[in-house]
Amino acid sequence: MTTFRQLPLSRLGHLVPPLVDDAALVALMPVTDDLQWAAKAAWDIARIAARDGRRVALVDLCLEHPALHEITGLASTEGIVDAFEYGVSLNKAAHEVTGVFIIPAGSDTANPAEVYGHARWRKLHAGFRSEGALLLAFLPASGLAQLAADPDGVIVLAPEGVTAEFAIGRDVPLLGVVRDRWLPSTGGGRISPPMTVPVVAEPRRGPRVVLAALLVAALAVGGWALLARARESALVAPPPPAPHSLSRSPIPSVGPSSSRHTHPWTRPSLTRTDSPPMPVCRHS
Repeated sequence: MTTFRQLPLSRLGHLVPPLVDDAALVALMPVTDDLQWAAKAAWDIARIAARDGRRVALVDLCLEHPALHEITGLASTEGIVDAFEYGVSLNKAAHEVTGVFIIPAGSDTANPAEVYGHARWRKLHAGFRSEGALLLAFLPASGLAQLAADPDGVIVLAPEGVTAEFAIGRDVPLLGVVRDRWLPSTGGGRISPPMTVPVVAEPRRGPRVVLAALLVAALAVGGWALLARARESALVAPPPPAPHSLSRSPIPSVGPSSSRHTHPWTRPSLTRTDSPPMPVCRHS
């Protein structure tokens, strides 16, 4: 059975950096119909990779259904399609947003395969490696299969995770699977936290209830004992007066003593003001 490294959203800040530190080109592949969720996860990964000052570019290659520009607040503008098909400079197509250079999809294209298979991907890969920068490609499975360059790794974006039979369809390292939670859900939709039953509180109340019952029983037994002694004392005849005494001795009265019982029953943002410029590939 194949197991994949799980990357829950809540732990990305700790898990992502070691996965991309030595990489120059990493593919972020959504395996979900919720592209907004996947785009947000890709955006989070890019910001985490750039938080220590590394130059990071995130390019939207979901050409048929682009989503990154909405997540990052960019208006529809020139992007990777315009750079590859119409000769627009990548520096013009890239927009710095909170320390990450975003390259949107740009114009519509009738030939997505030509964009994925463009020879410039190999040059870009080499250029980013020589500069110590990171290029993150947000693209579907079909785009990964046709990408001209070989990524240093692939991170799958799947809120519900993937099955053991999942394969990325290309001989490149699968670095991990980003998902909503650690465990899969039992039904449809997003993963929800498992229902918990308050089994801890009941045992704590149990001993108190038993103790209270024992105390009540003890008090009851004590009360009956006092009452019994009082009745026995009442049946004892007073001693006869001494022959030489003319006065009567008072008869002692015996009653239950009052006792008092008390029972107290008392849980970054990094605002890069001096961001380095986007790496320019001298070979592209």
